[in-house]
Amino acid sequence: MHYTQSEFDSNEEYKFFTRNTEKLSPAQSYLYPNSFEDSEGCTFWAKPDFIYQDTIYVEFKCYKLNNKKTQDHADESWSKQRHWITRKNRQQKLLENHWSNSVFKQGIVARHYQGRFLLVFKDNTKLSTQAVNKMKAEKIPWCYESEMLNNLEEMLSRLTIH
Repeated sequence: MHYTQSEFDSNEEYKFFTRNTEKLSPAQSYLYPNSFEDSEGCTFWAKPDFIYQDTIYVEFKCYKLNNKKTQDHADESWSKQRHWITRKNRQQKLLENHWSNSVFKQGIVARHYQGRFLLVFKDNTKLSTQAVNKMKAEKIPWCYESEMLNNLEEMLSRLTIH
């Protein structure tokens, strides 16, 4: 099946997919549970970016995760940014404030899928020790893209915290 860039949430996700078409399928064509609750009981919906072998959910990121603890906190933070958002910084502000890029949101999803979820960062994504420790605390299995590409089978067999 042929996919176009417009079928992906971002240009980076599309590029990631084109580098991995033999291993991954876009999640849009799969059925999966997608309703979750944050720590305040607020329901949110999430879908993985990709599926590997019909069983492993793969989320792709190009930027470190933010620390918004709940969807309401993220929405409030995003709302406060609106006066400073420009065409140039909009994407950066989204990554820093949006719930979809929250370490806590990704942790909720990762724990729900227990061993069937892998967060993949684009190579050269800058992750501080604090960011890595936060992902570990949230029990998020993760790797860089080159690690996934070079050793996907082993990575998936252990799906442990990096």
